[in-house]
Amino acid sequence: MLAGLVLGQVACSPVQAAYVPAELVDIWETDNEKYIDRFLTIRGTTITFGTGEKTAETYIITSVERVPLVGDSLYTIEFTDSEQEPHEFPFFFRRGKVDQIRLLNQRSIVWVRRR
Repeated sequence: MLAGLVLGQVACSPVQAAYVPAELVDIWETDNEKYIDRFLTIRGTTITFGTGEKTAETYIITSVERVPLVGDSLYTIEFTDSEQEPHEFPFFFRRGKVDQIRLLNQRSIVWVRRR
């Protein structure tokens, strides 16, 4: 019975939020026709994916990892969904005249800050 009580407490415990670096905080969009109605919003401890047709899903960020590369940084944002399942969102960030995000699995699609 004690194991069930402890397990229940762990499963119901609130997620510890992690903060993202200020350079990532903004609303990001792409001109790619396939994703024209999509967006990505990164705020202090949350990440929101605009899923099209004026819908969005927001998650609490649990960790942020940065790996510096030549010209880019590889970020991995970890977050949990409503069922406390963990997810990873890896992307490249490039600081420049126009800052860019490119998803690890879709490097040809450029996301920029909302104008």
